[in-house]
Amino acid sequence: MTAGNPLPSPRQRRGASATRSSSSPEGLMASPDRAFVARAAAVALAALLVYLALGQNLMHGFDAFYYLRDVDQGELHHPRFAFYLPVAYAFAKVLAVVGVRDYEALRALSSLAAAAGVFCVQLAALRLGFDRTRASVCGIAVAALPAVMYTASVVEVDAVLFACACASWLPFARLVTGGGARAAAMTGVATAIAAGFHASGHLLALTLCGFCALWDWPRRPLLRSSLHAAVVLAVHLALATAIAIAFGIEEQGDMATNTVGHAFPLDFVPHIALHEWIFAYAPIGVLALLVLRTRRDLGAGIAFTACLCGYIFVSTKILGYQRYASDFLTQGNIVERGSFLLALAVPMALLTVKALPVRLLWIAVAASAISGFWQIRAHDWPTDPEGTEHGVAAALARGPIDLFAESTQEWAEVVRRHPQIRCTLLGEVVVTVAAARARDASVVTPEIVLLWFAMEYDRAVQRGAQYVVTQRALAAMQAARDPAIAQAAERLPQLYAMEPAAANSAFAAFRLVRK
Repeated sequence: MTAGNPLPSPRQRRGASATRSSSSPEGLMASPDRAFVARAAAVALAALLVYLALGQNLMHGFDAFYYLRDVDQGELHHPRFAFYLPVAYAFAKVLAVVGVRDYEALRALSSLAAAAGVFCVQLAALRLGFDRTRASVCGIAVAALPAVMYTASVVEVDAVLFACACASWLPFARLVTGGGARAAAMTGVATAIAAGFHASGHLLALTLCGFCALWDWPRRPLLRSSLHAAVVLAVHLALATAIAIAFGIEEQGDMATNTVGHAFPLDFVPHIALHEWIFAYAPIGVLALLVLRTRRDLGAGIAFTACLCGYIFVSTKILGYQRYASDFLTQGNIVERGSFLLALAVPMALLTVKALPVRLLWIAVAASAISGFWQIRAHDWPTDPEGTEHGVAAALARGPIDLFAESTQEWAEVVRRHPQIRCTLLGEVVVTVAAARARDASVVTPEIVLLWFAMEYDRAVQRGAQYVVTQRALAAMQAARDPAIAQAAERLPQLYAMEPAAANSAFAAFRLVRK
């Protein structure tokens, strides 16, 4: 298939199916024979090795800390998704047999899931009518997207969602190449399973409904396509509802309601478009819009543009609301790095491969991979200070720990090897004090901050834990802009004895004991 060629019409597909020899190396709707499956597996394996090599120390967000704790404690129920924790727990226990710890196991799960998605994309592309070479390029293109490289190298459920989104294109490709109600139903099943891993699976269902209606419009009747889209949505809703009831994931509805209730920060749209789309999917995410140039691909281009606008809208509502607590977030205002748009990674790659000649494709893929590698290395955290693990273990020998840390990076240094440790962050105090000062500055005093410490201390004592404050957290409090926090830090030694949590170790922290 040459650059810009339209996908075959249903009549062409039927004719090609009737006349094509099973040994034909190329052609419309080519079958994934053993040679192509082997090549697709090789591309996926190469992607897996790259993702494992890129494995980051950075913790993507707060959820990652809690996933580690839940897997460590065998807590497999989560109110927002059904499947991730059981899968992560089983995967971690299998790798534990060969000495892999939970953090590395969950990070490897992300890499494996993303690589599986790369494999599925190639099979779907072949089904959609791409020749074997371009189908392989589709897999390489999606594997090289910066957002995919990022999410495949951190502990997060997003990589598993990406794999589900890619797998959903297998029945969807059959649907838009002449399949009927059965293919539509299987697409709905796939998106419902994706929703069982992450609430974004519901947006994936809407995305595929839009592509179903417009993929090869106007060559295919819009009414027939819309009926198939309705089947996809009906099956998705039925199965997703059954999964939600069976596994008790009631918070997905609450999250949707809360998101709808947020005001839309129009001024934040450029920020989201730049960081969550352009940087996170550069340059392939933008090049996909080139399909709008030709009438024969206009339907797919319109569907992609509409879905892109929808995802940017949702991302802006959620992240725009969170920006006011940026001091308390793991990565400032930008907390997702393209993760919200992962369901669009497949059409980005497919449409770009369809729109560009091969030489330009390889340049785009190389630029994408270089961008992804640079972004990961620019934002990754350094390795943990040598000796921290043993210092924390020595402190734990005296009992459980409730930790007060300066940042999520410091928290990660502790819980990567000891996920059972409970932690609160200085950012929580900063945000709480700032919110109180905005309402009534007169109530914000050092005594209020010290009262917060007293409550945290009492909670730790009640559960039989030590209350430990890191040296970095104390130093940051003393240098805080808010005078109430700085003055409270100066008065802490008057109220608490501060004993080294682990003497002569790299774990620089103090055990607080009330005087």
